Amino acid sequence: MRRKAVTTVIEEHVRLSSRPSTPEIIKCLWEPLLIVISLSLSRILTSAFLDMPSLSSKYSTPHDYQHPDSLSMPGIATFIASAGIATALLVWLWTKRITEHPASEEHFFRNAIVAIERPGVGDNTGESFLYGLAIASIASTIVPICVPLLMGMVAYRIAAAWVEDRYEPDTRIQISSPTPQQYSLLLKVCGSSNLYAAYETGSYLMKSKRYPRTASTLNRAFSLLVIILLLSHSIGIADFWLHTTASSFVHTSFTPVLPAQGGNEFDASMPNTGSIINETACPGPSPFLLGTSSPSNNLTNCQSFSYASADDPNVHWGTSDTFHEAVVAGSNQSAVNNMHFVASPSGEAIAVIVPATMPDPSDTTNITFPTFGISSQCQPVTGCDVDLPESNSVVLCRSLSPALNVSGEGQSQSPLYNEDVLPFNAATNERFLTGYPADSAINPFSAVFVLNFHEASNIRKHNATPGWYLISRAPVSSTTSQYFIGSCQLSMYEVNVTETDGRYSLTGDPRLTDFNTTSALLAAYQTTLTPEMVTYLHSQLETSIDLPSEDFVQLLARNISASSIGYASPLMQRTESYSADTVLVQTASRYPLPALATFLTCLYLYGLLSLGFSLWVGTSRSSELGGTGVTELEVAQRFLTNSAAIVAQHFSDDEKSGTSTDFFNEKEKESAERLDIGSLSRGTIGLRRSRYRSEDDSSELSLLSSQLLP
Repeated sequence: MRRKAVTTVIEEHVRLSSRPSTPEIIKCLWEPLLIVISLSLSRILTSAFLDMPSLSSKYSTPHDYQHPDSLSMPGIATFIASAGIATALLVWLWTKRITEHPASEEHFFRNAIVAIERPGVGDNTGESFLYGLAIASIASTIVPICVPLLMGMVAYRIAAAWVEDRYEPDTRIQISSPTPQQYSLLLKVCGSSNLYAAYETGSYLMKSKRYPRTASTLNRAFSLLVIILLLSHSIGIADFWLHTTASSFVHTSFTPVLPAQGGNEFDASMPNTGSIINETACPGPSPFLLGTSSPSNNLTNCQSFSYASADDPNVHWGTSDTFHEAVVAGSNQSAVNNMHFVASPSGEAIAVIVPATMPDPSDTTNITFPTFGISSQCQPVTGCDVDLPESNSVVLCRSLSPALNVSGEGQSQSPLYNEDVLPFNAATNERFLTGYPADSAINPFSAVFVLNFHEASNIRKHNATPGWYLISRAPVSSTTSQYFIGSCQLSMYEVNVTETDGRYSLTGDPRLTDFNTTSALLAAYQTTLTPEMVTYLHSQLETSIDLPSEDFVQLLARNISASSIGYASPLMQRTESYSADTVLVQTASRYPLPALATFLTCLYLYGLLSLGFSLWVGTSRSSELGGTGVTELEVAQRFLTNSAAIVAQHFSDDEKSGTSTDFFNEKEKESAERLDIGSLSRGTIGLRRSRYRSEDDSSELSLLSSQLLP
């Protein structure tokens, strides 16, 4: 009977081995794979975990029940590996993540975790270390290794159900006990635990004729294998997704420059970009010189004074160096100061003074500093009389007191007409002829600008254009002159300006300056700098007189603001900025949230499944096989995971080979049994037992006898 049973098993094994080769199966795997997954999920929901017994006191043998702790260790180790690595990755990225970023990098941070994985290390090459991907690779490598370990625990529970059914009625045995072919598939599922084993078992289960007779142990083992493989390969796919979507980019971070510790002085790295009035060079307004024996009671800019005395003054402004700097700064060509326009909260354009050379924006940015600004609003002067021969006036504007008289008197040899800047009191329309009184309100400051464009004869403005006056009379030449007369109001401010990447913006509201500061900022009015400003305005506007009147007036106002603050810049000195940020350029790693969340979810599910298996196995108890130190379930588990147990039971002469975990204990012999492939009864091919002998004078083995397997 034993010979017949073994022969039947081997013959059935031969028939199973005649199935298509592995490449052929892989080639057509995709189509049935979906069916396998669907079938397995349906079995999971219906009967995978139903009717799974735990061993109890039904055993008739009065032995102590034991549970080897080593059976739960693979699940616990897998839980620690998968959930632990997932937690380590999450904690690593969370502690290294970037919480603040410039608006220009917003698209990198959208739906992603961005981390500097090695703070303080990096450059602008875009290369990153991506340690998060390294951790993910470790997890996706370890997880497939743990699949056989988990299936080993599944086999332990399957073995428990199999052994338990010995004490149940025959109907239960028929339900749980597999056929020889089903047992071979069960051995592949629990022992090999790979996709091919799942595919081969799924193909068997899809055959409707055999489905009702399928053992419940095979159903459960197959369902659990599919779940484990799905999670295992999902981790690999999610890891691949994470690798292909993670990226690196150049990240710019900002660190505030802090004041020096223990004092009120700013740190040495704080840039000196602010501007204040130099009180040494400009302690306050100066008296306006009349050219008489005594100065006027009115005041003017601090740097306007004479070389000699009040009786014979040679009026000038500042030294030759400061005068030259004022001229080049007024035309925005200085190597020390530049003018930039910033917008106030009300939309007013303010010309501010800033250093010509700012700190390198790649090192320092977001610099906030104090400075000064001027804003101008102009309008054309209308209602003036033109060509009055009796007064020798070419233009006479009676709206001012005294009247503004543009005349050709004293110009008998040249058709050169007056260009000037005439300050006046906007409240009374009285002109400031000899400076401004000490108690006057000069902020805002008002002035009339008279510009003559007689050289632009190819462009004619009509008298009806507001502010424009066409003069056809000339003392000597017939050249036609065009005058523009405009009234402008200047507002002087103390402002805080922030510079970021070469762009300037106003921080906070502008504040009107006091009397002394305003006087210093009016350096170009009623001083020897006035002709320089008129010449500059003429050169800037003469090519734009064909503009509409409104556009021309706006252009005039902008040029007045910029030149006025420029002429006053030599009276300023540098001061510390209020705040600044140092720039650190590093490479950052970007991990998209969809891929990262999928990867972490799969790892946690795999870890929880492993922990559940450990708890599941922990509920099993088994009796010890007398005196061997081995439990019954341990041996039964090996018949589901290790083919050596079957080989030892049928091919070994050791009587204990079927009840021991060390299946082959016999010693090496010079003459031993071997297995070979040969002819069996009824013309079949299968394994047969043979005995060989080693010749003393030869290393070859000779066949002594052979027989069918018992």
